[in-house]
Amino acid sequence: MRKFTSLVLIVIFLGLSAAGCEKESCCKAKHPVLKGTWQLEGYLNRKTNILKEIPANDGRNVVYKFLDDGQKGTISGKTYSNTVGGSYEILGSSKLKVTNFGGSKVGEPEWSGKAWFRYGEYLYEIQDNSLSVFQETDSEKMVFRKK
Repeated sequence: MRKFTSLVLIVIFLGLSAAGCEKESCCKAKHPVLKGTWQLEGYLNRKTNILKEIPANDGRNVVYKFLDDGQKGTISGKTYSNTVGGSYEILGSSKLKVTNFGGSKVGEPEWSGKAWFRYGEYLYEIQDNSLSVFQETDSEKMVFRKK
C-alpha cells in the first residue's frame, strides 16, 4: 500500500510540474516583442554591415510606436516633418506584414522619407534595445533604438 501511495504522489507531482511548464510556455511571446516606441538611428547596409547614421538635426527624428496583441497591430508616430500611421499583422517569428501605412511626405528630407513602410512583408530583428526592419529585397535595414 505504501508503494502504491508513493507512486500516486509521484505521478501527481510530475503531472503538476508538466502542467506548470506547459502553462508558462503558452504565455511566452512566440515572436520578439515589437511593441513599444522606437526612434530611427540610421540605415545598415546589408552587404557591408556599415551603419549610415541619420544626420544631426534640430531634434526632430523618425519615431514610431508599435502596439499589437500578438497577431494584429498599429503603427503610429512621426517622421521629420509629418505624422504617420498604419497597421500590420504578425506573420510569425520575426516577420510582419504592413497592411496600411500613410501620411504626408511634404518637407521630408531624403533620410526621413526612406523610413516609410511600404505595403508588404518585412523581417525584423530585435537585439537588446535595437530593432532592425527590412524587406528581403532591401539593400538596407532601418535601425531603431527603443525609447
